[in-house]
Amino acid sequence: MQDQLPVSRIKTPLSLRTMLSFVFLIAMQSWMLNTASHNRFRSYSTADYLMIGWLVLCGLLLVYLIVNALRPPAEIKWGAGSLQIRGKTIAAQSIQSIQIDGPVVGIKPIGKRIVPVRLSFRFIGDREQAMKELIRWAEENRVKLTYKRFVKWM
Repeated sequence: MQDQLPVSRIKTPLSLRTMLSFVFLIAMQSWMLNTASHNRFRSYSTADYLMIGWLVLCGLLLVYLIVNALRPPAEIKWGAGSLQIRGKTIAAQSIQSIQIDGPVVGIKPIGKRIVPVRLSFRFIGDREQAMKELIRWAEENRVKLTYKRFVKWM
């Protein structure tokens, strides 16, 4: 029965603003570290080591965002009372709301303040048909739809 569910293709949204913010942060912190350590007679301070740690963290998060954006497309399957996203089943009763921000869709589980990355996506292919299917599914399962900007982790 799982193979006969309606299917739409999805992809992780490109977080260009976030990526550019991390690139800017890395550039500014690198410049500050380079300027501060220009004196070869000055030893590194605790602040320099904290700045290096921050640079490494920002670099790792930037790599995570790039890898996440380059992931291959996945599928969302519309079931009776549940959604199957990237192979994981989510019951309609465990969904607080479905948030739509232009082409980006986020599914917010009950008890969460922000949308998890794995539940944030954009439709590829026939976007209008997939959005109609999403709205129909939400109405049938009494899941609240909101059209506004939403916060997602990373």
